[in-house]
Amino acid sequence: MTVTLADYQNALAGFRDDLQDGLGDDLVSILLYGSLARGDCKPGQSDLLDSYVYLKDDVFLEKERFFNAFATMVTACDRLSRTGLPYQHPFQYWSEDELSYVPALYRAHWWSDENSEVVYGEDVRQRMNSTEADVEVARSTFFGARRMGHHLAAYLRKQELTEEDCEKIFAGVKMLLKFLPAIACASLDIWTGPKEAVPSLLNALPDLDGDSLAHINAFAEKRTVNIAEAEELREVLRATLNFFESVHDEIVARWQREVAQ
Repeated sequence: MTVTLADYQNALAGFRDDLQDGLGDDLVSILLYGSLARGDCKPGQSDLLDSYVYLKDDVFLEKERFFNAFATMVTACDRLSRTGLPYQHPFQYWSEDELSYVPALYRAHWWSDENSEVVYGEDVRQRMNSTEADVEVARSTFFGARRMGHHLAAYLRKQELTEEDCEKIFAGVKMLLKFLPAIACASLDIWTGPKEAVPSLLNALPDLDGDSLAHINAFAEKRTVNIAEAEELREVLRATLNFFESVHDEIVARWQREVAQ
């Protein structure tokens, strides 16, 4: 089966219709983000959709009304899961009064037309905000998040890599490249989406090895890897881990300079 962008768009339209028909006036907004909203969806590889669904506050105060809303959303999830497209996680739902408690780490994704799209109802994006406490949490998230790839270091010393090892390394590298640049930017009070994260990070920390990162990104753009590329993949992994450790060191140094001033 050949998967196309039209298949994703049709699934999105069905999702929107399911919620609109089942929720009616209780549905305030459907906000799409992720690759489909950014316009860089890779059919057959990208997750089907990342979405926030906002409901009226009163829905959460009336038992029967909430049960109806919940049943509608479960049905919509079930239909998405049966499209045959990559569907790794369901959408999230919130009440209107939670617009002031958006995770600061991802707020920039939804404020920008380049990273998000309102596919139904009110454009709630400019009402989204985060607490000061959450902003501080977001600024320190990178120091823990960079450890997402530390377990992969075991493959650097493994004598021979298997095909399964290669698949795990490749998936791990892609995960680090997807999340860590924007999280690192937050540590520097740069609130940006994934498209702008890498250039923003290199601009803020000019001593980073941009050429190394470009090589890593080029390798990660491949659809798959095979056992014949095992040693090249091992070096890409090494470069990736070294790069993000350099990011860590540069951020710490910058924070220390700011404290000293």
